[in-house]
Amino acid sequence: MKNILVVKFDNTRQPYYYDANNKQISPNDNVIVRHEGYLNYGTVKNIKLCNKNIALPKIIRIANDYDKQKYLDNKKFEKRALDFCRSQIKKYDLKMKLIGAHLTFDKSKIIFSFIAEKRVDFRILLKDLVHEFKIKIELKHVGVRDETKNISSIGICGRPLCCNKFLTKFDTVSIKMAKNQGLSLNSMKVSGNCGRLLCCLNYEEKMYEELGKNTPPIGSIVKTPDGNGKVIFVNVLMQTVKVAVNNEKSDDLTIKIYPLNEIEFENNKA
Repeated sequence: MKNILVVKFDNTRQPYYYDANNKQISPNDNVIVRHEGYLNYGTVKNIKLCNKNIALPKIIRIANDYDKQKYLDNKKFEKRALDFCRSQIKKYDLKMKLIGAHLTFDKSKIIFSFIAEKRVDFRILLKDLVHEFKIKIELKHVGVRDETKNISSIGICGRPLCCNKFLTKFDTVSIKMAKNQGLSLNSMKVSGNCGRLLCCLNYEEKMYEELGKNTPPIGSIVKTPDGNGKVIFVNVLMQTVKVAVNNEKSDDLTIKIYPLNEIEFENNKA
């Protein structure tokens, strides 16, 4: 049985997996590992047992007091790097917004993350950064969702942002999901703090798709116990439909809600 460590780094929400290398490690311990070719300082978030022979990179060591102090010194370096980079962006009037900087534990590379609406020619900025810090520099263009995930904020549901707490990647979200779930298409109600569609629209989409296979489309004609009518609303979760039924004795319409098992319609979704 092998101990697999789930390790996370400051600059990413995505977990990475490492072999414990026969060391006694507990959750929340800090470890030194090799990540993307550089030494990095990570935190063990979880430990999983595995009886399969999976080839994983091994941790180098459990962080000692010297490592922890070096990590704190690196954080101070990152703050200074951010301040300098922002000043140069302002100096050259570059249309980009700096959102973070990450220095590898071995101080061989610093990654600046930024957002921008259009492609930015940052060659002069890169030249200044290399001259100032004399290490390898990477300017990484990220999306607005990446900016929001670094902020401890509250979503429209009243709970902490999913991207900040547990999401490790951003799945595709479409306006079709909001339609399938009967949500208002008002952009303020289906958009998150980042201004993009809510990530949580993904959570129940498969269930709505499955339940929606048994429902008639809005605008279709169905047969009810009270006569034929047009579907004006579908409650997928409750498996009911709101129908405008034709009144045989007048031109008036009667609005009534029916369970799916009380109506007949041609199902073209199955």
